[in-house]
Amino acid sequence: MEGITVHTHLIPGENATVAIHQLIEQEQFDLLTLSAHGYSGNHQWPYGSLVNNFIMYGKVPLLVVQDLPAKQELLHLETISREHTGH
Repeated sequence: MEGITVHTHLIPGENATVAIHQLIEQEQFDLLTLSAHGYSGNHQWPYGSLVNNFIMYGKVPLLVVQDLPAKQELLHLETISREHTGH
């Protein structure tokens, strides 16, 4: 697309969350895109801890890409639906 510049960063560090927050401020991000689950890949919750941190404390718009396989996503949504309706 014209007028859109995309940058990819590989950030070494002990705390990825802190490193990304710092990079956002240094580079003046317009948008942050993250995968819903990171290294641990725990699919028990819809988002991993890093994504949750940016939902709560992020200072730029956030695009979260859901990474569950389609079948697993449907099963996950059905489970959540049952839990909320009590069935």
